[in-house]
Amino acid sequence: MVEYDPFAYETQQDPYPIYKQLRDEAPAYYNERLGFWALSRYDDVRDALIDHDTYCSGRGFLLEDIDEVGLPMVLGMDPPDHTRVRGTVNRTLTPARVAALEKPIRDLAKDLVAAFAHRGNADIIGDFAGILPMAVISEMLGVPKADRARLRTWADEMVHRDDSQKRLPAKGLKAGAKIVGYFEEMLAQRSPSAEGDLMSLLLDCKEHGDLNHQELLGYCFLLIIAGNETTTKLIGNMVYRLGAH
Repeated sequence: MVEYDPFAYETQQDPYPIYKQLRDEAPAYYNERLGFWALSRYDDVRDALIDHDTYCSGRGFLLEDIDEVGLPMVLGMDPPDHTRVRGTVNRTLTPARVAALEKPIRDLAKDLVAAFAHRGNADIIGDFAGILPMAVISEMLGVPKADRARLRTWADEMVHRDDSQKRLPAKGLKAGAKIVGYFEEMLAQRSPSAEGDLMSLLLDCKEHGDLNHQELLGYCFLLIIAGNETTTKLIGNMVYRLGAH
């Protein structure tokens, strides 16, 4: 019998055996204790992603309850709101603007590596992977360098989970509230088109009615949390796999 607990430590360490078991034995799996369904076969997942009438994101996109955060985020939207918000953000992230980020990102990556290369060893997360994504996202949003370490700490606390616990820890909820408060204050001090960074462009979209205030706040929150977490762990996993193979 298949027992899939995404919060379990052993699942986090090596999820591939249970993924295979799900595909082979329970492609439409239901966990009664935690109250969720999981699809594991490619065609089923693809169909679910594009069938917005049957499968919706607006009723939640995490197993944890994060209602206390109370922000509309593009991950938790369905068309037409998802189409509108995503299209608005895409217009601010043009190929030319993204291409312009390449050199400063490369320069920062080289500087980070140079700081530990002479030692012959490094903590790949603490010395590199945990710093680079937050620096890039912060630069895009116009977050001052003095505030970036604080935001990264809050983001790490927000995504931390206790083993086999579905509920978001109290420390994570407090960190989430601090991130929301930080961007509320930043938005109050900024004006559209003032700096030419992503935040200014998004504020300009808000002025034209393409986004409302809560959606803009939710997008900043999502970038700081998901953008930082995913890329940090992508780099960490990449280095681990290169070392193993």
